[in-house]
Amino acid sequence: MMKVKGGKGGFTSYLAIFAESLGVHLLLKSPGGQILTGPVGLRGLCRWMCERGLSPCREICLKPVRNVHREDVLRIKRCPLGFLTFTSPLIYRKKVVGYLLGGGTLPSDGYLPSQELLRDLRLTGVDCSALTSMASGNVFRPAGELSALLGGVKKSLQIFAGTLRLKSAAQRRINQVEGLFASLEAIHPGASLKESIDSILNSLSIFFSFEAALVAVPRPLVPGHYFLSTIGDPSILPGRDGENARDGFPNLTGGGVRPAFIDNLSLLMDAGFPAGVRSAWFFPIALAGDPEGILAIVNPSLAREDIRIIRGYTNSLAQSMRIFRLERSEEAIMDERAFLLSLIRELTGLSDRDSIYDIFLSKACSITGAEKGSLMIMGDDGELSVTKTLGQEELVLRGFKVKPGEGIAGRAFLQGSAIWAQDLGVELAGVARARPRYKTDSFISLPLFPKTSPPGVLNISDKSTGYPFTRQDLDRVKAISEHTLMAVERAYFQERVRIVASQAATDHLTGLATRRHLMEVLDKEIARCKRHGRSMALIMVDVDRFKEYNDLNGHLAGDEALKVIAAVLRQSVRAMDLACRYGGEEFCLVLTDAGRDEAMAIAERIRSEVENTRFPGEERMESGTLTLSLGVASFPGSVITPEEILHTADVAMYAAKRDGRNRVRWARDRRRTTGIEKPSDGERDRGRSFRH
Repeated sequence: MMKVKGGKGGFTSYLAIFAESLGVHLLLKSPGGQILTGPVGLRGLCRWMCERGLSPCREICLKPVRNVHREDVLRIKRCPLGFLTFTSPLIYRKKVVGYLLGGGTLPSDGYLPSQELLRDLRLTGVDCSALTSMASGNVFRPAGELSALLGGVKKSLQIFAGTLRLKSAAQRRINQVEGLFASLEAIHPGASLKESIDSILNSLSIFFSFEAALVAVPRPLVPGHYFLSTIGDPSILPGRDGENARDGFPNLTGGGVRPAFIDNLSLLMDAGFPAGVRSAWFFPIALAGDPEGILAIVNPSLAREDIRIIRGYTNSLAQSMRIFRLERSEEAIMDERAFLLSLIRELTGLSDRDSIYDIFLSKACSITGAEKGSLMIMGDDGELSVTKTLGQEELVLRGFKVKPGEGIAGRAFLQGSAIWAQDLGVELAGVARARPRYKTDSFISLPLFPKTSPPGVLNISDKSTGYPFTRQDLDRVKAISEHTLMAVERAYFQERVRIVASQAATDHLTGLATRRHLMEVLDKEIARCKRHGRSMALIMVDVDRFKEYNDLNGHLAGDEALKVIAAVLRQSVRAMDLACRYGGEEFCLVLTDAGRDEAMAIAERIRSEVENTRFPGEERMESGTLTLSLGVASFPGSVITPEEILHTADVAMYAAKRDGRNRVRWARDRRRTTGIEKPSDGERDRGRSFRH
């Protein structure tokens, strides 16, 4: 769990949130017992003792775990002070990946450790009565309630670990799919087929783990295969480029269209593989059952998802190889190749399923000459419903439903294979009479089974020539459906990455945007203003004497103050604007289509509202109240980059600090401002003391 990239800081934040809400302190330890994160949430007597490393806290928290139970349960007991403590292993995929420890809660309402108990701990030079009073800062939690709440904490930690893993896995899959599709561009008339396949094998070696690979294609005019291209360790390959394969080589696929995994050494040796080969995957490169070649991956280390991606890729590769052969033999096929390659490019650039299916339906009708088409998707009710139509009455058909097994589409879906009917009156008795809207009795119904989305059925009818659909028409539809399903899968993974990335763009404490997200938005906003001649403004906000407030009232009170200020900022801007936490006690506002006067008015309103807000403990500060200093900069002006407008607003905010804090200042220019001089590097460093 702790090895997840970016996980340690994330778990620290999670622990802090849970510790604050439960009133306990928490820490994570590795399976070996070393402290990974924490302790966080210390309070009362526990905090006092832990900061000094005193026993018994030193024995419970700071030493490695010894002989802790490995069952996935939470065990609660009392420490020598009489407080409730707990320990439990964290289980991820049936393995102990660490331990959750903590405690510091009072076992019963009104309980405080007696002075006699504290004296028994031999805390020399300490006023035991003061320690007893200090224990009142700890929170009371019944053991049963604590056990139930901590069970939720464990589950949340495990879900968070899974989310981080999902983000990494999804991004890796997207890179694989996009990289492999890009490699298909290597197959073009300007290069030989061998050069193109060499490039493709090189791409496969980048994205997947194996020791060697090859592509074998049928020999021209005579039976058998020859090795068109090889990559990897030649000592485990059955031959070199251009050499003929043994007769047993193509038999390893069983003559089917599904991948085959072979770890039988006798079969591999009969096919020409040397003794060093342990196993191999064989992927038929076939289009509509017609072989274009065989991809063999030797001594692989492939996950199930890798197999699925490579299988889909070989279908696309078969299409590209078929296009290559036909281009060299018939000039008339040029249009079809351009059509299919343009489809690949169009689908590669799309990221939502709806648009992908729009193009798929349009291209399927175009490539077959069909005048009418529809797409049906399986709904939550288990029925196929028409979601898209072409050349038909959309209002009539929209929402039309059939159950699996009913009608032509339902039959194709239930049997899992296409129905290609040249004459419905003959092949599907009785169905043709129920089709008054159609001009011909020829029909193609192709089931679609994407891995990450609901299944469906493509229906096309009424060929424009009036003739029946041919086998070639069915093959063409099947070919583009493979590309479509791969694009749907890629869109799914991209959406998952976007969801996880959006979570990372939000500051966990204040709920505002992060500084990283600010820089992305600011760069786009300035470019938009330049392009359309629009204006914008930026407000830099800093909390005055925040360190003093923190030192007097504690970090929990400081966090609460930041939350309140963030709420004020969020409520003071429009939905089109952006409020972010810039860092620590600094905030930043990006105001779209706002000029100087409007920005200054918003800044003054924010300053006034925070000044009039009651913050617990602020009366203990020297100033007696928690306030803000704000600097405003605007575009257009001399600023031309995000860094420059941020710097200009920062300089104005420093001027507000220098002029006595709790005020708003505006900068005209990043180099020369009205009443504001740009500070030197030394002055800027010293000026940071103003922020506290």
